[in-house]
Amino acid sequence: MKTLALLISLSLFGAQATLAQESPSRYYKLYNQAVIFERIYAADSINKTELLNLLQVAIPKIPGFINYRVNGDIITGRIINGLVDYKRFGHSLVGTPLLIMDPYNAAVTIEVKDGKYRVTLSSIVFNSQVGTVKEMNRMDDYVANKDKTLWKTGNSAQKILKYTDEYFSAIFTLPTDARW
Repeated sequence: MKTLALLISLSLFGAQATLAQESPSRYYKLYNQAVIFERIYAADSINKTELLNLLQVAIPKIPGFINYRVNGDIITGRIINGLVDYKRFGHSLVGTPLLIMDPYNAAVTIEVKDGKYRVTLSSIVFNSQVGTVKEMNRMDDYVANKDKTLWKTGNSAQKILKYTDEYFSAIFTLPTDARW
């Protein structure tokens, strides 16, 4: 009986530990056994309609953003062959993981409300090519465990999250003078 109680309490503790693991990155989360980038941007004093218009002007300036559609308060599209500009944030070539030097593809969803918008990137895949061999590398595999329930803690995984987090945050930020 004591053994059973101990096993139950250990399994409950393990489940709590799994749920309690916080993201090592500011805007990444594990959702439905996948890694997604999700950030909510404040756009104070801008109503939903004006914000949708500003985003539609800004989206074509995002490198690789194609096939975007507006459906009510939601903008969807894809980024194809985008490149993470890690140098923009002071990172050097030497310490940068090879994965993020390759072009990436991602599904993009932007939800708009009065005074804010949420950007979600999912299915992030980096496409490497060595000679004639093309390889699709899912970012999930580099930053999360096999089941996509826990974050990897290695230095390379942390850098991939940090560098892409900085870049994705920047490309979806509306310029401060966008309204004028």
